[in-house]
Amino acid sequence: MWKNSIANDIKKMAEDNKRLEGPARELGELGWTIPIWAPPRIIPQLLNDVEKHRIDEFFVTAYQQDNSKRFRAMIKDLKSRQVLKSWHPLIEECGFSFDHHRFRIVIPSLILILSYLYR
Repeated sequence: MWKNSIANDIKKMAEDNKRLEGPARELGELGWTIPIWAPPRIIPQLLNDVEKHRIDEFFVTAYQQDNSKRFRAMIKDLKSRQVLKSWHPLIEECGFSFDHHRFRIVIPSLILILSYLYR
């Protein structure tokens, strides 16, 4: 019985992932990934509800809410990973730059760090 349940769950996850592939790629073309704090199923709705030229504004606002709680949690998580120890100065610089609204430097730096992490 439980084996069938697990098999059905795995099948549903695979179907969900396939359905989200297009929206995830579209979000990527706009320069973003699905944030760890966001349930992936909201991405199609986000792309439908937010004008494409306002996606950056949406994410900056989301990361700045509650005294930048989401951004600070992400920075803390990245700094807790031993594999990223050599990247800590750049991670700290990202935090400083974000706090000073220097977003153009934050995004490419974090992409560089994440690409190293997921290589």
